[in-house]
Amino acid sequence: MTFLLALLLACDFHAATKVVDGGDTALPAVEGDGGTAGADGGESGGDDTAAPPEDADGDGFSEADGDCEDGDPAIHPGAEDRCDGVDEDCDGSVDEDAWMDDPGEPDDAPLDLGSLDENPSITLTGGLYDASDVDRYAFSFTDHGWSVFKLEATLDNIPEGATWRLVLSEADTGEVRAQAEGSESLALELDDELLHDDGGDWELTVSSVEGADCASTYLLAILLSE
Repeated sequence: MTFLLALLLACDFHAATKVVDGGDTALPAVEGDGGTAGADGGESGGDDTAAPPEDADGDGFSEADGDCEDGDPAIHPGAEDRCDGVDEDCDGSVDEDAWMDDPGEPDDAPLDLGSLDENPSITLTGGLYDASDVDRYAFSFTDHGWSVFKLEATLDNIPEGATWRLVLSEADTGEVRAQAEGSESLALELDDELLHDDGGDWELTVSSVEGADCASTYLLAILLSE
């Protein structure tokens, strides 16, 4: 009995231990600092992960992604840049997609106005969305040689301060038969050459020498009379 009591007194019950399941080794417990042990045995703190960039308007792009107006979901990289004076696609250029609002675009081929024999008076609206835009219109008429005709074309509502050009040419040869250049409004006419067949396919072009405004709409009138 005296021997057993001496053995118990010799043991230190103040050392905390941690027992690993399935093992025979007792490990000292470690006072932690609140971190979470990682898979590799290290600790990962809650302040090490950066928050994702904020997308304030919910359009899928943050300022870090190039959104130049993160308070408007219609403005972000890749948006259509329409004619409104705003850089919707954040590329530093304004209104470059304005041609989509023009029913005469794209200008890969002239807009066919048909035969002036059937419709001798045509009035239409269009627009030059920038200085490089060219609007092209195709039409035809018949000249019997002995008849006398007059072909007139007028262009109105040219933007203030701009200079535009109106050109009438033969579609087959490209020969320019009449042209006018100036501001405010333009007019040109083609008089029939007696005993010369001027019938066939024609092309009328509207272009800018200086200045264009996608927000302005011009008025083009074509008249064939005898």
